[in-house]
Amino acid sequence: MNPTKRNVNRETIIDTAVLMIDENDGIKDVTLRAIGQRMGCAHTNLYNYFGSLEEIYWECLGRAMLIMLDEMGREDLPVPDQEEKLFLSLSRMMDFFFAHPGWHRLIWFEPLRGKPPQNVEAVISLASGSFARQVVKASGAVLSDARVNQLCHIMYCYLYGEINTWMTHRHEMGTCEKVKESTQDNLRFLFRLALEDNRKNIEIKE
Repeated sequence: MNPTKRNVNRETIIDTAVLMIDENDGIKDVTLRAIGQRMGCAHTNLYNYFGSLEEIYWECLGRAMLIMLDEMGREDLPVPDQEEKLFLSLSRMMDFFFAHPGWHRLIWFEPLRGKPPQNVEAVISLASGSFARQVVKASGAVLSDARVNQLCHIMYCYLYGEINTWMTHRHEMGTCEKVKESTQDNLRFLFRLALEDNRKNIEIKE
């Protein structure tokens, strides 16, 4: 049920705006006036809770990332192997962005001005920290912190490069399922290549 004029507050404004961004496949046409109209109030009422539309966008970005993290961390399947947990999580991330291109564009494409508020910065840090911890567990904790950070950066850049290419209709694969399958295979290759390289380096030092 959509929020009404009687329950306009920060949370319902974010709820409404993040839903509209999802429906519109991005922030286009998600204006203060449009949000107010959806909520049944004057758009000027929104200034009682936010200083600008940009602030609402930042909060929506944080909300979308939290929804993504919840989806990635679902424990509805018995997956005892840590490497499989890592790649199940990445698979769910891809599914999430394929299902919600508007949120993907908000998180990665939209040139939002200024810096995110502290609570949104915390969500962004939570996402990167969660991925790093998964990599540590999947690798058996044999990688140094520097190598974990390097591997996370490479895997993330590759993953989002593939998703972004698909989102902009420039991918050579015919379907998102093929993109996902190919990307997963390549991510596993990168992960195992890093483990093999680390093993060789240890043997050389010994």
